Amino acid sequence: MRKSRRKILVVDHQAADIRRVEEVLTNQYTVFTALSGKDALEIAQQKLPDLILLDIALEDIDGFEVCKQLKDSEATRNIPIIFLAEKGTADEDEQGLAAGAIDFLHKPLSPSIIELRVCNHLSISSIRLSYWNGSP
Repeated sequence: MRKSRRKILVVDHQAADIRRVEEVLTNQYTVFTALSGKDALEIAQQKLPDLILLDIALEDIDGFEVCKQLKDSEATRNIPIIFLAEKGTADEDEQGLAAGAIDFLHKPLSPSIIELRVCNHLSISSIRLSYWNGSP
């Protein structure tokens, strides 16, 4: 029996950044996309992705607020979130981690770093879920 593909939600206000991430991930994962925070919240609730790549600088609701809302929802609170950020500052990193994110990817996005971070965090998430469910 074939194992189902892991699902990734990519949220960015720039379609070019979404395409860049899709090019890296679509061979291994099922990728859903959103250009706004509102759409991201709806898609996350409907599709329950295994991981979310979330832009901080969304035009309708900023990524920090989207992250907080996802973490406040029973259905989506355990989905790992990696923030996509233009530039990294200690304050921004602190705010993102406090909101519930597990990591950051800084733009311009590097295909190899995207692939490695997604793979690593999905592995960590699988281990955590196995532990919570009592599996060895």
